Amino acid sequence: MIAKNTTLGADDGIGIAACLALMESDVPAGRIESLFTISEETGMDGANALQEGFFTGKTLINLDSEDEGQLFIGCAGGEHTDAYFSFKPERVHLGSKKLELKVDGGIGGHSGDDINKHRANTVKILADFLAAELTAGFQLISFVGGGKSNAIARECKAVIATPDSIGIAGRFGAYANKVKEEYAKTEPGLNFSVAESKSRSKAVDSKTAIALISALASCPHGVERMSPDIEGLVQTSTNLAAVSMPEKGIIKVATSQRSSVVAELDALVEKVAGIFKAAGARVECYSKYPGWNPNLKSHILQQSVKSYRKLFSQEPLVLAIHAGLECGLFLEKFPDLDMISFGPTLRGVHAPGEKLELASMDKFVKLLDDIVCNFK
Repeated sequence: MIAKNTTLGADDGIGIAACLALMESDVPAGRIESLFTISEETGMDGANALQEGFFTGKTLINLDSEDEGQLFIGCAGGEHTDAYFSFKPERVHLGSKKLELKVDGGIGGHSGDDINKHRANTVKILADFLAAELTAGFQLISFVGGGKSNAIARECKAVIATPDSIGIAGRFGAYANKVKEEYAKTEPGLNFSVAESKSRSKAVDSKTAIALISALASCPHGVERMSPDIEGLVQTSTNLAAVSMPEKGIIKVATSQRSSVVAELDALVEKVAGIFKAAGARVECYSKYPGWNPNLKSHILQQSVKSYRKLFSQEPLVLAIHAGLECGLFLEKFPDLDMISFGPTLRGVHAPGEKLELASMDKFVKLLDDIVCNFK
């Protein structure tokens, strides 16, 4: 199942649907409370606003995971770090030609689940090229790419004015070939294009343009450290998510950092913030959320494993995840909660290609019903 020109809404509309269906059903279960929160993807505002007494249950099943057959008992914490550059418009130099440089067709993906899968970050790719061209004397008119702060940028474009349009176009083509070779196996749809631009906008003043491009090129993106305790688990990472021009004279850079180790998260946020502060930007760090430390003695974990074995005659995988779940905030506000997270198989979340595997949905529903009906 897939949506057209938008995300499917499976992350996490399918969890909401499962809760509603459970409340309307006549399964022989005890008292059930369903918790729905807002803005989980953009700051966990709903979970942050929870107050004592909002619910009374001591066991929580979080239906916001993306791989059937996997039971999650831990997650990373995270924080958003945004930078704002103020610029003065300046006239485009006489004799310059305006070009639009574009990188698109990236797979993108979730900045938690997919950050270690060699996905192309189009913002980083284009910024690196322009940083190498700073000595060519072009003017930057616009730079826009990426979208959500927790998604890997799938497309990015910049409009520049240059007296050496043929030279820059040629070097961009050569650069494209190298990048596409690097990502040949993981990003077969990655595309580079150069076209004449009809933009009538003025240029960003040269001091700010150089500072912006240099900071984007210096800003880290990807895995910073793998877990020394759990094989294959990312411990710390950062995502150079998006660049936008939301209002006249302002360029916004959105980034997000994740880690299951608080000290590493704080150090990485400070590092990213420092790069942009040194470039003259105003920096905002916000929506920090805690991680969720695994509890292998969890009662709901034992119940869930038992149900999975009984229903499907196989062992589920018990894991921690690098993505951020609201469970960390739930536990911070309700320290006695016993929690687990699971869901059907989803792919390409946070992007128009998001998919829900229908066969996994049947197993997900059976597992949820069995746990709820047999919970002791």
